[in-house]
Parts: sequence; C-alpha cells; structure tokens
Amino acid sequence: MIEKFIEDNPRDPFPDKIQWVADRTDRYNRNHWIRIDETTEVGQTGILQVHRRGNYIAVESEGVAEFTLLLNAEEIDFNNEVIVAIDGNIIFQQRVEQDAEVLLDWLDKTRDRSMLIGAELSLRAE
Repeated sequence: MIEKFIEDNPRDPFPDKIQWVADRTDRYNRNHWIRIDETTEVGQTGILQVHRRGNYIAVESEGVAEFTLLLNAEEIDFNNEVIVAIDGNIIFQQRVEQDAEVLLDWLDKTRDRSMLIGAELSLRAE
C-alpha cells in the first residue's frame, strides 16, 4: 500500500504555488524553494505567497522584510531574465547566474537530489 501511495502521489519539490508563514528566521523559515530571512519586526509573523509561471515570480508579502528564492534549473531558464513582482510591482528583472557553490552547499544541507538549488536570489520586500 505504501509503494502504491508513493507511486500515485509523486512529490513535487518545486511546486508552482507555495505559501509559508514563519515567526522566526533562524529555524523553520523555509518551505520548498522560498525562505523568509527577515521579518519587519522581531517576533512578528511573516507571510509569503509565491506563484511561479516560467521565469515570472509573483509574490505577496505580509510582515516580511527580506526573503530568498531558491532557484532550480528545471524550473527557471537561466538563459533569460528572472522577473520578480511583489504585490504587482516589479522589484527584480535580470538574469541570474547559477552558482556551483550554492548547488554543493544545498546538496550537503539536504542530501535531496530531487531538490537541487542552482542559485539563491535574496530580495528586500520593503
């Protein structure tokens, strides 16, 4: 039954839509490919809702001062610009370079070969 369940419910390590709520940034602040790095006030809850469509990433943010997008080559075309919009306003629009050190660091942290991070994009939400 377990094998059948796993076969019928494949894991998507990079879902197109994702949401995360965190009240601390030292632990439990990452969900799949988003990470809340700083909230607007210490101890305040930060909420990120992210929707990716190709290289366009739409973000809704509440109580988040800084966040990081963890980018994967199977989801992002690194030959083209990555566009990030917060609440409809474009805050980032340029190419992002893959980084071997980032890839090796995340592989060492997670040991999850299905979730290879090729680049980290840290952004201010304020």
